[in-house]
Amino acid sequence: MLDSIQQQTFRDFEVIISDDSPGDELKDVISNPQWNFPIRYFKNAPAKGSPGNWNAVVEYAQGDWIKIIHHDDWLSAPDSLSEFAQATIDTPLADFFFCQSWIFNHRINERHLYLTPVELTRKIADYPAALFSGNLIGAPSATMYKRSLKLEYDLRLIWLVDIEFYCRVINQYAVKYIEKPLVTTGAEQEHQLTATLFNNMKVEINEFFYCFNKFSKQFNAINVSLFRNKIIQLLVNYNVHSIAQIRDSGYSGKIPIFVRLYCFLSSIHRGLANRVLNKWNYLELKNYDYR
Repeated sequence: MLDSIQQQTFRDFEVIISDDSPGDELKDVISNPQWNFPIRYFKNAPAKGSPGNWNAVVEYAQGDWIKIIHHDDWLSAPDSLSEFAQATIDTPLADFFFCQSWIFNHRINERHLYLTPVELTRKIADYPAALFSGNLIGAPSATMYKRSLKLEYDLRLIWLVDIEFYCRVINQYAVKYIEKPLVTTGAEQEHQLTATLFNNMKVEINEFFYCFNKFSKQFNAINVSLFRNKIIQLLVNYNVHSIAQIRDSGYSGKIPIFVRLYCFLSSIHRGLANRVLNKWNYLELKNYDYR
């Protein structure tokens, strides 16, 4: 990551590192005189965890724009920061930018383009709830936003922390897509948090239900329907058909009415529950081009 920053042609930036690691290895790395840019280093004791560490580094920032780069990601080319800076000039009314990404698979030593079609990005402003079914924006490393927005990541989330953040941004601010792969995101690494949380029923049920309750009063009817459809898919995928199963997963919050209906119908006939809820969503979504 630091090597890719070293190579940037655009130089008007500050680098802030918030260190959550237990040892001093990172401190030793950044103290190397090879780096030709200023680094402000902060050691967290105790560790803040994710996403508390992300919030910390944003709080330390002094520049006009926030550009997070996670430790296993990097800038794809020497002109990456220059492209981000130019975007702020070309679209001065935008508050939040995101770019295409390369995804580098460390296991097989290959990369592929995380490409979001432009026509879909144009729909994000109208259908932010669709992000809960598919992350069209990418990792936080692909984003940049104004520090003046004073945004923070939700400390109650891990798996959906970036999606929830993006939905809040889209609901309130102007978003612009940069059609170039300016960052590379590392994948298939054992230490990555996403690898440990993938297909984790407890985490997903807790976080999806929490986010639904959080956004159900902020989203319009079409976005609520999109989100409801995703939660029904989640229950089907994990073979959940009762309130007891949901509680057993560790979720203690409010259970939406449609989930109670789904569980009630499942107690009569599981196929009936799927047909009723799917028909309901179909009738609400059939006139909207959100895909």
